[in-house]
Amino acid sequence: MHTSWNKLFDNGGIFEKMKILFWNCNYHEEGIGTSKDLDDFALKNKYQLVKTKSGFVEDDWGVYFPLEKGKPYEIGIEHKEISPCKVVNSPELVIQRNGVNEFLSNPHSKYIVNEICPDRVIIYGSQINETVRGFIQGGKQVYVVSDAIKDTSNEKLNKLLPVWKWNGVKLTTAKEAMGGLEWLIE
Repeated sequence: MHTSWNKLFDNGGIFEKMKILFWNCNYHEEGIGTSKDLDDFALKNKYQLVKTKSGFVEDDWGVYFPLEKGKPYEIGIEHKEISPCKVVNSPELVIQRNGVNEFLSNPHSKYIVNEICPDRVIIYGSQINETVRGFIQGGKQVYVVSDAIKDTSNEKLNKLLPVWKWNGVKLTTAKEAMGGLEWLIE
């Protein structure tokens, strides 16, 4: 069972078991060099990593599969059954996303988050606003890696940041996130 991504922290003398989830939106997008570094950090330190992406295609038999085959547990929109055991125990998941909202475009996304049940979610990548909103609505503590995100324009991002903060989202940097996660304890 892959449980080492549950880390123990000393929070004022009280040990707290905390599930931390790294969430990389549209991970195949170009232009965010620190996203790959954050992915590598998460996997190296045994934190669970979820990547969302577009680009699943249908083969000749009507089976959907991702363009990149590999070790992550890959969950397309058309999947009929999902293994809860694989969702919880896979160090890396890839979720198909059509459009900018994986919570609306993939019927399995909410189920996956509920199965993983993270205490803290670290979000980065591109077009993350709907993802941030989905986690806020789900009652999760969200951290956005401010130097590892991009949107359609900097102007749009500059408008989103205060809204996220008002909704309890905390901003961090890639350097801070990869320097040790003690900063997650409030």
